[in-house]
This record gives sequence, structure tokens and C-alpha cells, in this order.
Amino acid sequence: MPPLLWEAGGLFTDKNKKGYVENQLLPLLKLYDYKDYPQLYRLLANFFVLNNTDREQMFDMLEGVKLRLTDKDRSELLKSLKKQN
Repeated sequence: MPPLLWEAGGLFTDKNKKGYVENQLLPLLKLYDYKDYPQLYRLLANFFVLNNTDREQMFDMLEGVKLRLTDKDRSELLKSLKKQN
């Protein structure tokens, strides 16, 4: 995951958000089929309401799941996307 950019005390926050969405999130979303979008929305909405501790626990859980259930083709697609950015 690329680091966030300096915000200059909030001066660049909106510009940085727009750039992150366009350069990081949108290319990732394009890897999904359109029919998967409701699940992605649900995932993001449920993640949003969690407190920071529970968010970290979700990442820990996902790391364990990824060890057992990673799809090789999807993993390769994601790697190629990361190389482009």
C-alpha cells in the first residue's frame, strides 16, 4: 500500500484524496466484475463503522484467511497492478 502524501496541515487533503482515489483505488476497483460492486460497497460500509482497534483486527483476520484461500490468478493481477503504480 503506498504511503499517504503530506497534507500541509489540511491544505492538500482534498487534492491528495482525489489523487489516491484515481491512482490507487480506481485501478483496483476495475479489477472487479460489476456484479461484485454491491459486495464491495457492503465491505467498505461495514469497515467504516468499526473503531480503529476492530479495523486492525479485521486486517489480522484477513492475513490469516489469505494464507489459506488466496486465488493465484487474482494475486498475480494485483501484483501487476502494484507494479504499474
